[in-house]
Amino acid sequence: MLEQRQLAERERVAGNAAFKAQQWTAAYAHYSTGLEAQRTNCALHANAALASLRMGCAVQAIEHCDRVVRILQFLLEKPQDPLLVKALVRRASARTTLRQFSGAVQVRVEIRGSGVKIQGLGTRWRLNRTQAKSVPHSQPFTLALPPP
Repeated sequence: MLEQRQLAERERVAGNAAFKAQQWTAAYAHYSTGLEAQRTNCALHANAALASLRMGCAVQAIEHCDRVVRILQFLLEKPQDPLLVKALVRRASARTTLRQFSGAVQVRVEIRGSGVKIQGLGTRWRLNRTQAKSVPHSQPFTLALPPP
């Protein structure tokens, strides 16, 4: 068990180094290797989601984000964990990439419902009016994003 955690941590660090070098595929490979050792590691899933987004694999990013949400909310019972906000924001970004704007709006509601403060996390993202019209009964809104 300890060896698996150590392997997962080494792979996370190696993945972060590859990510900083903008080697998205290598970073994702490291995160995946770490997840083979420790499947419930939320940091690895969140990092794999971001690497997937950078590679243009939005569906894969959504799957990793969904795992983070399930693990934190149901398995570990940590609904206020900051990784939850990252996962929800990354899932919204992936859904926007797939032009699933109603899913992106739904994520905003989940973030507010989680009770986690999201002010001051970084830059702003907005749906423009054309995108907002594709979402029934919605208004354009802003969503705080964490720095990459």
